[in-house]
Amino acid sequence: MPFLLVATIFLFLGLSGAVSVDAQEEPAWEAYRLTDLIEQREAGGRNYLSFIDRPSMSVGLYELPAGAVDGQSPHRRDEVYYVVSGRGVIQVEDDEFAVEPGSIVYVKAEAKHRFVDIVEDLRTLVVFVGGPSAEARPAWRGFQMADVISDRHAERNIWNLFVDLPTLRFGMYMLPERLDGDDTLVHDFDEVNFVVNGEGRFQVDDDAMDIAPGLIVFVRAGSGHSFHSLEGDLDVLILWEAKEAK
Repeated sequence: MPFLLVATIFLFLGLSGAVSVDAQEEPAWEAYRLTDLIEQREAGGRNYLSFIDRPSMSVGLYELPAGAVDGQSPHRRDEVYYVVSGRGVIQVEDDEFAVEPGSIVYVKAEAKHRFVDIVEDLRTLVVFVGGPSAEARPAWRGFQMADVISDRHAERNIWNLFVDLPTLRFGMYMLPERLDGDDTLVHDFDEVNFVVNGEGRFQVDDDAMDIAPGLIVFVRAGSGHSFHSLEGDLDVLILWEAKEAK
């Protein structure tokens, strides 16, 4: 499934207007697409590029070429991988899960994990959120895109919350074109949106931007946001910072 993203910070081609904020206040949103992120990562000569870094969460681009050895160590925050392209296997503790474009994998903080048997160059988006917790939760969970969008409905918006944990909530938001969008929502937690399918407009407070597959938008807690002017059915992966993670 294509997920071509190009990154810009706070302003990019296709955005309508810029964010105006006090110097002491964090912006209400950040928007990125993948092409520029890929170029930045390659220019830096490292496999990982961090492009969102907030107290609630961080988001990065992680790439491994076919046949590579993944030398990563366990992390102190929960994380979610979204596979943009490539094929391989992720090992988590004693388990293995085959990944392909559209695969999504949750890994608990401090769980041992790495990618192996990489048969096609692997490109993943990674979100870190929360941290070690005494609450019981699984070491990992894996999902394929076909299952995530299986309950799509032609007449109404669908929210498929497939990861619901003390540190994070992650789901697919599916909006049919015929409804043309949704109502303005305001949350008391930060979130990050990955546009998977469809085009249209995304409104955050007084700013509006064009959306297309591959756009990534971080929305700060307390900012009103909505989708509208849809061109095609819209599928958006949304990760929320759980309140317990603050």
